Amino acid sequence: LYPAGERNSAAVYSLANLCDPADADRFPALAEARPLRALVREGDVLYLPCGWWHAVRGSEGRNLSVNYWFALHESKADARVEVDGIVARAAREAAALG
Repeated sequence: LYPAGERNSAAVYSLANLCDPADADRFPALAEARPLRALVREGDVLYLPCGWWHAVRGSEGRNLSVNYWFALHESKADARVEVDGIVARAAREAAALG
């Protein structure tokens, strides 16, 4: 989605502003993007795997979002594969629902 910066670094972001309708003209491939939307409520946690493109919009009133990056301990490498599989399956199921 029109990346800027070096892949897999903290400085990767999209040149397109998904909240700006004018960017649909500047970045025509956005028309092909199929977003997944999630409403995160009090007490919820949304896990985004490393490298997943995302955009966050806060709700009206008070809200807070926190990002935390961590390195998974080498002894838990099998857990990463399992979590990535679960997330990929959930994304496929959500996409199938349209």
